[in-house]
Amino acid sequence: FFFLMIRRPPRSTLFPYTTLFRSMGFYAMVSTAFRDPVYVTIYVIGSLAMIFHLSHGVQSFFQTLGINHLKYTPFIKFGGWLIALTMVGFALLPLIFLFGLESHFMGLIH
Repeated sequence: FFFLMIRRPPRSTLFPYTTLFRSMGFYAMVSTAFRDPVYVTIYVIGSLAMIFHLSHGVQSFFQTLGINHLKYTPFIKFGGWLIALTMVGFALLPLIFLFGLESHFMGLIH
């Protein structure tokens, strides 16, 4: 067990970008990865899955607490979707880099 904690993991040849990303900063790593349509597709599909997961999770949370009356259900569903839609911002991030729009948003960062 302690050997696994101390040992440095080998450089991966399965994912060629991992050795490239170790030598650059975080912004360069993100912008390079999100210019690749494969990474963007995987990221957006994952974000969409997270949206549905969060929506269902909020509704299930209230069901577990026993708050599942017909009077409250529409508000709980709306709240679940509202919380889940915060993931849309995360899904838009790779699309901004893919279409080269990050220069329009640089004023917000600096």
